[in-house]
Amino acid sequence: MKYKTSGEELKKRTSPLPHSCRNSRNYFLLLTLPLLVFALLAGCPVYDLPYFEFPLNNFQITNITIEGAYVPQEGAEKTPVLLYYLDGTFDFGYVADTGSVFIKNKDTSNRRGKIFYHLYLRTEEVPILLGRKFDENPVRFKLDAQGQLQLREEVPNPNDGGAPYIPIDTMGEFLHINGDSALWGGSYLLTGALDMLGGADRGALRLNWNPIGNASSGRFTGKFDGGGREIRNLYIDSPDDNIGLFGMTNNAVLRNIVIGSGSVQGNSCVGGIAGFSSGGEISGCSNGAEVTSGYGNAGGIAGYSQGAAITTCYNTGAVTTTSSAGGIAGDNSGSITACYNTGAVTATVSNGGGIAGDNSSGNITYCYWLSASGGNASQGIGNPPGDSGAAPFNNSGNWPSLTGNWAPYMWTQSGDEKTPQKYWKSAGQWSQPPIDGSKSEFPKLWWQP
Repeated sequence: MKYKTSGEELKKRTSPLPHSCRNSRNYFLLLTLPLLVFALLAGCPVYDLPYFEFPLNNFQITNITIEGAYVPQEGAEKTPVLLYYLDGTFDFGYVADTGSVFIKNKDTSNRRGKIFYHLYLRTEEVPILLGRKFDENPVRFKLDAQGQLQLREEVPNPNDGGAPYIPIDTMGEFLHINGDSALWGGSYLLTGALDMLGGADRGALRLNWNPIGNASSGRFTGKFDGGGREIRNLYIDSPDDNIGLFGMTNNAVLRNIVIGSGSVQGNSCVGGIAGFSSGGEISGCSNGAEVTSGYGNAGGIAGYSQGAAITTCYNTGAVTTTSSAGGIAGDNSGSITACYNTGAVTATVSNGGGIAGDNSSGNITYCYWLSASGGNASQGIGNPPGDSGAAPFNNSGNWPSLTGNWAPYMWTQSGDEKTPQKYWKSAGQWSQPPIDGSKSEFPKLWWQP
């Protein structure tokens, strides 16, 4: 296996094993393990490994399945793999003729919670980035006969009436879409929680995500359904405008995207979900990443919403910029309906709002924000200043009530959750001390657990 860790590649091969040794597990370990460990410690590429017939009773199946032409035929030689974890550990393994990946570790209890980093195939130099937990939903991806990653066939999306969507299960597939603007008009469904490999503990090795859609290559115009799967450790540090998981969108549909953690930094128009969203829809999304804009227009969900409809979203991440900072949108000329924010909002110059920084030509209804969340926002809307449609959570009678102005939009009987206008599952309950209300039970949107 060629393991590429630097710009140089060591092109050497081990000698074939004598036939009498091909079934010897001990000989396999004796020959290859010291070689692999030495190469890893020295920062060098690893030699090509020869084929071995692995004793199947020494291997344990994982939750990884490979589809496509690369899967060995029944009775053919098994394809060895190296499976790396984010903590630097690794496992030897192979691809069975079913497509299932097995690892040489009968006891996998010590793998629980680990993150699959990437998988190396026996004859390929380019790793397949996974970004998935060992013990979460099954991991599936497709390879062609040369071991190159391919997008899988469409599947029905139950969140969109069974319409066909391409499933996304790994970081490799997400990056494949990211790098090809010809794919930015498609429909995609995230089918597994992703680690974006941008955790601060990775230092210089953290993956700096390039937003999907930009002014030069084109905007994202398709549909992306996050499936409610958590996206963790999103990291973007860019000097450019229009920064977010999606950079620029035009009449796109972004639904059910859950960003659990991360850091998103850019120049202007910076948001957790989208930097600049023109028209279209952002619904059922949440952001927990910190959002920072150096020049202006920063929002937990969207940096600049130009005519987009943002519905039933919430933000918990801190939002910071010079002017036009909002918990949901930095600058809004569209609609924001039934959203809430508990993250700190800071505008160092002007126009900081718990929901929107600038809303001079937009419409905001049935939104609330935690006024004691930190930052310097003193109203729900920065410009024009006020709380119309964006009232603060506090103990002064502004808490939503089943009998108050939220009543028409609350679940009140069985089946309400199937009615789009029933935005809220519960009204929550204010509680203090502490005075900031942080121990309160906050309202929940219809899609929250």
